[in-house]
Amino acid sequence: MDDVAAAAGVSRRTAYRHFPSKDDLVFEQPRRWLGAFDREVATPVPGETVRERCRRGLLAVAALIRANADSVRAAYRVYHATPSLRGANGRLQDEWFERLVELLTPSRRLGATQSLQLATVAGALVGTTTMLVAVWSTAPPAGDIVASTTAALDQLDPIWPDWQMRLQHLSNGGMRNPNPGINFLIVRVQYHLD
Repeated sequence: MDDVAAAAGVSRRTAYRHFPSKDDLVFEQPRRWLGAFDREVATPVPGETVRERCRRGLLAVAALIRANADSVRAAYRVYHATPSLRGANGRLQDEWFERLVELLTPSRRLGATQSLQLATVAGALVGTTTMLVAVWSTAPPAGDIVASTTAALDQLDPIWPDWQMRLQHLSNGGMRNPNPGINFLIVRVQYHLD
């Protein structure tokens, strides 16, 4: 933790106050973000598309990051200065990917092409949000993570599949796959076969 404190530019005591261990440093805040996302998307707004619901959840996470800006920036300074922490972050990205696939997957069975399209959207969202936090955390404090998230999500709008948007309108906001793991596995198997 001495190296962590030095990399963050804080005292060891301050580092321990915010992060009792290196794992807490890497996983505590992103897990809170995942929980905030889950709470935000748990109840669809009537007439809301799944894209809008996903966007609402990601913007809630951006607002949480903004509200905790100092500790997030300190954590990311340490994260960037400690290469051994970076590999462990992949598990959290997998959790985000799985959560997004679950949210995006309709209750009906999808073909391989449609599963791949949804996985592409989920992967793009994970990559974009990961990049946003990394760039924002190293930028001057004046940067607004919510505004940056909004701009990035606007850039991703064209990749949303048209069929998924039509399906969402037909189901009137009630999309939740009772077995999202099936489509996630189809995507994983398809990826490994190619």
